[in-house]
This record gives sequence, C-alpha cells and structure tokens, in this order.
Amino acid sequence: MDLFNQTIDSNKNWLPYNGTVNYYGKLLSKVQADHYLHQLLETIEWRNDEAIIFGKRSLPKEK
Repeated sequence: MDLFNQTIDSNKNWLPYNGTVNYYGKLLSKVQADHYLHQLLETIEWRNDEAIIFGKRSLPKEK
C-alpha cells in the first residue's frame, strides 16, 4: 500500500457533512514550504493567548 503517491481525486469531498473539503495533493515543493515556514517564524510576532476569567487575566505558565 502506497500512502504518498496515490492518484488524487480533487472532486472527492472529504467531509462527511457540513461543508466541502477537496484535497489537491502537494502544492509546494519541500524547498518552497521550508522557505515560507522560515519566513513566518521570523517575521510574525507570535504570542500566547490570554484569557480574562471572572475579571482576572490568565497568562500561560512558564516552563
């Protein structure tokens, strides 16, 4: 059984209900995907979510 080189049916709906998802296979090469990942990690100011519960601000715990 080959999991990675299968013939792709882009018309098949992969959701059982409430929507449509079509799989088109690989869209980017590994080099392109790595480039975009690096750009996102380096240029987006990532931060953890915060929550306010009963008027108190909840911050993520430090490791």
